[in-house]
Formats: sequence, structure tokens, C-alpha cells
Amino acid sequence: MVENPDGKNIVTNPTSKQPGFDLPRQIWVTLNRIRANHGIFNHIMFKWKLHTTPSCYCGNDKQSPI
Repeated sequence: MVENPDGKNIVTNPTSKQPGFDLPRQIWVTLNRIRANHGIFNHIMFKWKLHTTPSCYCGNDKQSPI
């Protein structure tokens, strides 16, 4: 038996729709960007050399979702 490393629920029936499946695409995109910490934030844009500074416009050192 395979252990579940993160302790989350495993999908037992892949043919059934999971909760939240009916959300609009833009919501899925936003949630996945936040979950992966790769949204359109200055700190990631700076990392990819697409922005000059990782700081937030409000004065915080790093603009990120967390």
C-alpha cells in the first residue's frame, strides 16, 4: 500500500467530479498560482528578471501571496 505523504485525501474514483470542479477557469488559475506561489507578484517577476525589484508598491520588501 502506498502512503499519502501530505496527509490529504486521495481521489479514490477518478471518474467522479471532485468538489470545486465546476469553478470558473480564472478561479482555478488564481488558486493554483497561489498554491504554487508563482502568481503574478513582483518577487516572482523579479526572480524571472521581468521586474526591477521584488518589493511591493506598499513598501513591503517582497510582494507575494503570503
